[in-house]
Amino acid sequence: MCHTYKREELMKKNLLDISIRIVPLIFVLILSSYWSYREWERYDVSDPGLFVSLLVIVMLSLLALGYVWFDRRKEKRENRALISVLDRINYLAENDMEIDLQQREAIYSDIAHIFSLLEKRGKEIEEDAEAKSQFLSTMSHEIRTPLNGIIGFTKLLKQMDTTEDQNEFISLIENSSNNLIAIVNDVLDLSKMNAEKMEIEYIPFHLFETTDLTVASFAQMADQKDIEFGVLVDPIVSPYVIGDPTKLSQILTNLIGNAIKFTDAYGKINLFVEGVSSDKDHTFLKFSVSDSGIGLSEAQQKTIFEAYGQATAGTSRKYGGTGLGLTISRKMVQLMGGDLEVESK
Repeated sequence: MCHTYKREELMKKNLLDISIRIVPLIFVLILSSYWSYREWERYDVSDPGLFVSLLVIVMLSLLALGYVWFDRRKEKRENRALISVLDRINYLAENDMEIDLQQREAIYSDIAHIFSLLEKRGKEIEEDAEAKSQFLSTMSHEIRTPLNGIIGFTKLLKQMDTTEDQNEFISLIENSSNNLIAIVNDVLDLSKMNAEKMEIEYIPFHLFETTDLTVASFAQMADQKDIEFGVLVDPIVSPYVIGDPTKLSQILTNLIGNAIKFTDAYGKINLFVEGVSSDKDHTFLKFSVSDSGIGLSEAQQKTIFEAYGQATAGTSRKYGGTGLGLTISRKMVQLMGGDLEVESK
């Protein structure tokens, strides 16, 4: 009874899935075909350009529908194989005493064959994921090299005698290049995270110096928006620790950068560094970044740490960013033995 229920649920899920995929494509096909036909009639019926445009739209829509159909057939075959395994196992369980040795061996052989196919498919999926991760990593490295060259030459150009307009253009190139290299770095970190190749260093460093250097890089940004920026450090915290200062700086950069990005002019931002507990081998610290920004709803707080997740659909358009910073930061914190949480209202 439980097995039949699961099969019915699987069929309902597949029907809903195929509907979600096909209905928007059919709607786009009808709408685009109707719009193209109206344009074709309005201007010139004999114009081959409009006819070709209509034909291209129809062909692309049909290709998309064909791809969905093909993908659906592949999923259906995989589901059929899985259901076949469940049927055979269920049959063995219900008729254990009635099945002779030859039938039992045949059923076990079929089940083993299907499981080998599923294992092969799983390996193919893992290889595809590894290839994608390797591609992201390689491309990130390759793109970062020319970007560093562009940033270096723009800095040299800013030192030369230029007009006010030229200086503005150079600043725009520099800012755009810095934004792009930040995105590339996020993608590179994400590929390392997905491949489980992100590692944490354990070296001695001065906690206060690392924190001060990170905060100092945002002082000008805060001043430009007239934001009150405070840093409060627990006096009992030892300044000499062993850990990964680069990763810590990157985490604080993401958190403070977001705070400045989403806080309006004349707002407030505070960084708190507190000692939670310590023993002879470990010191547990709590870094908190609070701001008077736009805030998050409960639903947004649940998805804010997901890759490419941002508060709203218009967040990326208005404020920029990829939505990867908090995902990567949380992974780094977890590798350090902690956790990254959010509280908002």
